[in-house]
Amino acid sequence: MFIAKCSLLGGCCLPERSLVQPNYVKTLSKNHRRLRISRFYTGLLAVPIFFHTIYHMNYRSNIFDEGGVTSDQNMNHVKIEIGSVGENPNEREDIVFIFHVGPPKSGTSTIQSDLSQPKIKNLLRQDNYEYIGHNKGVLSHKRLLRRNETSGRIEFSAEFKDVISEQRKIGRNVLGSDERYWNLCPEKAEEWRKMFSKLHIVLTYRRTHSFLPSVWNQNFKNKREKGNPPSSHKDWPGINHDYRIPSFPEHFAKVYYEKPFPHLVRTSYNYWKKYADRFTLVNFHEEDPTTNFLCKAVIGANNTCALMRIKKKEAQEFPSTVKNPSVNLDYDMVAVHAYEIGLVHRTHRRRAVARAVQEHAAATGISFPQKCLDTRELDHLYRRSLADEAWAQSMFGEWGAGPSRSDAPSMSIDADVDLLGAEELAEFNADWKNSKEQGKFCSVDVFETLKQKKWRKFFKTKFKERAS
Repeated sequence: MFIAKCSLLGGCCLPERSLVQPNYVKTLSKNHRRLRISRFYTGLLAVPIFFHTIYHMNYRSNIFDEGGVTSDQNMNHVKIEIGSVGENPNEREDIVFIFHVGPPKSGTSTIQSDLSQPKIKNLLRQDNYEYIGHNKGVLSHKRLLRRNETSGRIEFSAEFKDVISEQRKIGRNVLGSDERYWNLCPEKAEEWRKMFSKLHIVLTYRRTHSFLPSVWNQNFKNKREKGNPPSSHKDWPGINHDYRIPSFPEHFAKVYYEKPFPHLVRTSYNYWKKYADRFTLVNFHEEDPTTNFLCKAVIGANNTCALMRIKKKEAQEFPSTVKNPSVNLDYDMVAVHAYEIGLVHRTHRRRAVARAVQEHAAATGISFPQKCLDTRELDHLYRRSLADEAWAQSMFGEWGAGPSRSDAPSMSIDADVDLLGAEELAEFNADWKNSKEQGKFCSVDVFETLKQKKWRKFFKTKFKERAS
C-alpha cells in the first residue's frame, strides 16, 4: 500500500541509524538510567503543575479563538478543538504556528511555490504572518528533528529554534508547509506540542478518485530506488535497477482493489489529533489552491485573502503555476513493451525511444488503445471515494463537525454516504463523470498497440537494429 512507502511520502518515524549501532546504545545506557531516575522525581513535581494547567485551559483556548475569522473564511473548513496543551516553556503569550502538512498530491507544491513569492510573503507580514518555507528551508525533514547524541532526546534544530525565537520577539505568527509531515511518530509529534501551545494543523482534502491516479503518476514518473533520490527512467528494465511502469489499472488491481485504503487526510488527522489545538480541512476542489488555502486556513489573513481574490480574478500580479504536474506515461510504457518483445535493440536509450514514440504519435495523430478499470473496479473506487467524500463533508461547514465523528472514522466502503446532501452528491457525481471522460482511470493498452502494423513498422524501421 502506497501509504506505507515512507521513502516516497515521508514522515514515518524510523529509528535513527546511530541508534541501531550496538556501541552507541551501550554508551547511552548509563545516561538513560540517569534520565529515568530524573524523570521519576520530575513526575512527582508535575502533579500540582498539571492541576494548574487544567485551571488555565479555557483561558488559553479563548485567546486562541480570537482570530478575527470572517464568515467568508469559515466556509468549507472546520475548526476541531482537540484539547488545549501546556503553556510553552519559553513564552506565556505564544504565537500561532499554522502548519500545512499536506497530504502529498493535494496541491502542496503549488501552494509552497506561491507562498514563496516575495509579494505574497509581504502581504502575509501585513497580516502578522511569516512564511518560513517548506522542505528546502528550516523545515527540512532531514535535519529539523534529530536525536541529541548526549541526551538521547529528539530535539528541534538550532536553526529552526532561532527562526521561531525571532518571530516570538516581535509577536508575529508563523506559517509553514511541508507534506512530508502528513504522518509523524508520537515522539516527534510530542515535540511539536511542546514547542507551540497554539499549533494549528491544516490538511487539504482531494477526492479519492482524483487522488489515486495522481499518486500512481507520482510513484512511477521517476525511478525510485531505496537510498537514492528519484531520477528519470534512463535504462531498460533490469538494467541499473530500473523497471517497467505498470498501468494504472494494473496498479489499482494490485494495491487497492478489494483492499482497505484509508484516505491520507483521514490517516493524517488521526496522527495529529492528539497534538494540535486546532484543525482546518481545506477543499482542494475550490478556487485555485493557494487562494483557497490563504482564505480558508490562515486565520485572520483577511487582507491577503481579499487582495489575492481580486488579483486572481483580474489575472494580475500573482500568476500561479502548477508545480509537480502529472506527466503522460503512455509513451514510455509503449517503448518498454516494444523493447521487451524484441522490437527495440538494447543499445537504444529508453528516453530517446519514448520521446520518438511521443513525437510520432503527435505528428500522425495516432491515438493509443486504452485499457481502463473494469466495471467491478470502477464500482469499488466510486463507493470508496464517495465514503471519503461523506467524511470530508462532515468536516466542512461553519465549525459544524466535532471530533466525535472523526476520531475513529469507519473504513467501511459505504460508511455515512447517506449523510451527503443532494447538492453535494450531484457535485461529486459530476466530478466523477469528468474524471472518467478524461480517461483518468485508464492507461495505454501496450499489447493492443503493438499488434497494430503501423506501430510495429515504426519500431522495426527506427530501433530494431543496433544504434549507430
